[in-house]
Amino acid sequence: MNQESLIKYSEEFKQKLSRQPVKSRLRLLAFSLQRFINNWRLQQLNKLLSEDNYKSIVRVPPYLQEPPYKYQGYQGPWIEDFFYKYWINNNIHSHCIYLPILFDSFFLHSQVHKYTPKQFEYIYTQILQVLKESIHPDKMYFTVLGMYDFPIWDWHKFPKNVLVFSAGGGGDIPIPLLKGSPSFKCDTKEILVSFMGRLGGASNAGNVRQQMYEALKDFAYFGQGANWRSIMEKSIFTLCPRGLGKTSFRLYEAISVGSIPIYIWDDIEWLPYQDILDWSEIGISVNIKDIDKIPELVQAYSQEDISRKQQRIAEIYADFFTLEAVCRNILRMLNNFHNLTDIQKITSQRKV
Repeated sequence: MNQESLIKYSEEFKQKLSRQPVKSRLRLLAFSLQRFINNWRLQQLNKLLSEDNYKSIVRVPPYLQEPPYKYQGYQGPWIEDFFYKYWINNNIHSHCIYLPILFDSFFLHSQVHKYTPKQFEYIYTQILQVLKESIHPDKMYFTVLGMYDFPIWDWHKFPKNVLVFSAGGGGDIPIPLLKGSPSFKCDTKEILVSFMGRLGGASNAGNVRQQMYEALKDFAYFGQGANWRSIMEKSIFTLCPRGLGKTSFRLYEAISVGSIPIYIWDDIEWLPYQDILDWSEIGISVNIKDIDKIPELVQAYSQEDISRKQQRIAEIYADFFTLEAVCRNILRMLNNFHNLTDIQKITSQRKV
């Protein structure tokens, strides 16, 4: 691994330990216990795998499948760990071999220094070793990434015969960025357009959120706070700018409450299922350069247009926007790749 990365991690780990010696050690102890329990559960789950199953999955040690991370108050399940359990419990076989490393769990736990420097170095090195030694160049593979907002190791370095399904935007094929699988609801709406959330900080990647606010502050309702969901539930349209990744949780949270998402993006439009789903039926997609057109676009909608979009969202929600639906659709999309050339056509488009 990069020695500079290890030195940086070690220094940050020592600084955190010196600032909060007791609290940091207690957290390390709690995380070690969590890892032990998680490894035991994975061992029990892995007993369900037969030798025949292993023809469709790469064998990886349990420490490359770390416990679900906590992010914005949500502890999981996330798509990475959910898909792994879905794969085993449903006895899945595939012509594309599944690489079940939970990359997000490792990298996000690393961000808050849940590992000692030795643990960090060991797991990081093992990930690279699996990618180097367990991936046969003539076979087709795939893996699943969650939000991947804080990459220590860049996704584009995956071997070109490993197809990367990604929720956050660092990958080859988009999938929804979900926090669990909330039940669909669509209450009465009384706010035309809203945005609840921070406009600055790391989520303001590319200055998209700030540009959105400057362009629409006199048109939409802007706010922050714990009542964000209730405001969203009452909104006919929800502004959904990209965040730290190329999309946001907000896009799919809006869909779950029948609020029509207005997805605002800059470099890449990261919308899943475009092979079979017409996003214009359920939302609005706008490049940041066209941000000034949003009021005109919204005001052009009649009540019948709005009702039609809400009805369409209700019809397809369970088929596309729950964790189980994402798993089913990943397997569906894998059927589009018949040989190594099909995968390499996609992976060759990766950019640094």
